[in-house]
Amino acid sequence: MNQSRPLKRLVAATALILALWHIAPAIARNYYVATNGSDEHSGSETEPLRTLQKAASVARAGDTVLVRAGVYKGHVQLRFSGAADKPIIFRNYPGERPVLDGEGRGRIELQSEKGWQKAIGWITVEGIEVRNGWDGIKFYNAHNIVLRGNYLHGNLNQGILGNGHDVRIEGNIIAENGFKADNQKSNKEHGIYCTGTDFTIVNNVIYSNKAYGIQVAGYPYKPENHAGPEFADARRWMISHNTIAFQQNRSGIVVWQKGATDCVIQNNIFFKNATALGQSDLQGIDFVAAGGGHVIRHNLFFAPGRTSIGKSSAGYLASENLEQDPLFVDAERFDFHLGKDSPAIDAGTNENSVAYDCEGAARPQGRGYDIGAYEQRSVKR
Repeated sequence: MNQSRPLKRLVAATALILALWHIAPAIARNYYVATNGSDEHSGSETEPLRTLQKAASVARAGDTVLVRAGVYKGHVQLRFSGAADKPIIFRNYPGERPVLDGEGRGRIELQSEKGWQKAIGWITVEGIEVRNGWDGIKFYNAHNIVLRGNYLHGNLNQGILGNGHDVRIEGNIIAENGFKADNQKSNKEHGIYCTGTDFTIVNNVIYSNKAYGIQVAGYPYKPENHAGPEFADARRWMISHNTIAFQQNRSGIVVWQKGATDCVIQNNIFFKNATALGQSDLQGIDFVAAGGGHVIRHNLFFAPGRTSIGKSSAGYLASENLEQDPLFVDAERFDFHLGKDSPAIDAGTNENSVAYDCEGAARPQGRGYDIGAYEQRSVKR
């Protein structure tokens, strides 16, 4: 009988260990991807994976995928959600710039494993260049996602496309998207084309896309398409500190459909948009059958002979906007840093502003916040 007690204790201890193992949180790990790797590898730094898709298929809540420099090809689909305190992070290896070449068809896509109508969330995509794809990044019913510091250019359709809520689009360069052989007069391919609630779009440089720089699209809720009402309409967007220039067939921003309401558009530069249209055409902010409650403040508009803000039947509140040349360092070469005499310096509002610019420089550098994606750092103020 005495000999059985140790055995009973061992069985009890084993059961406790197994129980704790099942409820213990999984340990987050890093996966590495490199052009000299193999998808048969473990994904460690010394044994990296070869493809972005393999890394996307194994990463779970709390994991980080670090992508080394080089050119990767095809399509990447992220199908698993992170968690509120454990996002899945898909980003560049520090100091390196990986490139995804979509070969005319691919993109980075966020779509739930349960189907595109289901929610997917808590994912960050950062520091990836996407070129020559169908879109740059597309997401379906996504929430609590961050798209930061990506370079999305030369894609045939949209730079960023999707619907969601609590989406942050920050510090990206989105350029020259939407140019297909048969769409010279198209107004359907944009830098950013999104639907949903509580979007934050800050510190982006958006230039030379086919149609609008940003389309705020208030598509109505449809249960067969949306994971919930919060994934539809276009309510409570904050669009701030972006530089939006040289869109071809349309203006910098359009607010579209009656479900688009209560958006704040502030501290942005709108520069010579609607380049393919004629004099007096709209180059700044357009309204098409939009809802109301919008605030337009402390923006800078420049395009001689063009209209800055369109009319809206629902109305909006506009205040302290400027109509002056921003005096970029070299706009024709797409250098949209502010020159030392720019009227955008110190002209922004600090309400709901951000603590840094698209290059990570602290805001403000002087008495006030600069308008546009870049804070001027060389002027003594």
